[in-house]
Amino acid sequence: MLPGLYVGKTRNEIVAFGINYAFISCYGVEVCCNLNENGGGIMKMKKSILAGIVGLAVVFSYTLDADAQYGRTKARPDKSQRAVSGQVIGVDTEITFVYHRPNVNGREVWGTSLAAYDKPWRTGANETTIIEVSDDVTVNGEKLAAGKYGLHVIPRASGKWTIIINKDWETWGSFSYKEENDALRIDVDAEDTPNTEQLTFSFSNVTDGSAVASLRWEKKSVSIMIEVAE
Repeated sequence: MLPGLYVGKTRNEIVAFGINYAFISCYGVEVCCNLNENGGGIMKMKKSILAGIVGLAVVFSYTLDADAQYGRTKARPDKSQRAVSGQVIGVDTEITFVYHRPNVNGREVWGTSLAAYDKPWRTGANETTIIEVSDDVTVNGEKLAAGKYGLHVIPRASGKWTIIINKDWETWGSFSYKEENDALRIDVDAEDTPNTEQLTFSFSNVTDGSAVASLRWEKKSVSIMIEVAE
């Protein structure tokens, strides 16, 4: 059950929780020994020691895991490899997507546990997908300040999908997504397309001051217009 507590947490939150858990568990050893002298305390002590060991093991293993996921120090390739897609518009305004590329692998994608309908989806795999703009821009006419953001999408069985640009970007997937930290929410049409095996961000219709950024996966595509802010 312990690992489930770490879903959507940052590295520091993982370490802090594990240390506190271990400390409280080991402190319970002393309490049990002092309060019970008829042998029952020994059993409680053993359980507390075991809990303390589990806590320390969690700290160690999840610290390594956090380093692997957030520091990208890893022993083997990700199943969904990291990718970067970028485009310059205007004089030197840079638009960058940092994401991971899951494969369809013959699976049902939309409306499943991979990308559930009517819920924020991480727009890829592993860490939250990032969109970064080096200067102020507009996205489908809505102003977005220069900076780094988390990107989420709400797919729907029918009607428009919602593109979410959120101020929290150092997170894991959409598990800790908070609507109150949204910078922008934009409703867009989802288009039917030929199958795209690996999730892909791309740019098209590039002009002096704008570009269309598109997300394609399986047989769906959504796009946004990004323009240099006046």
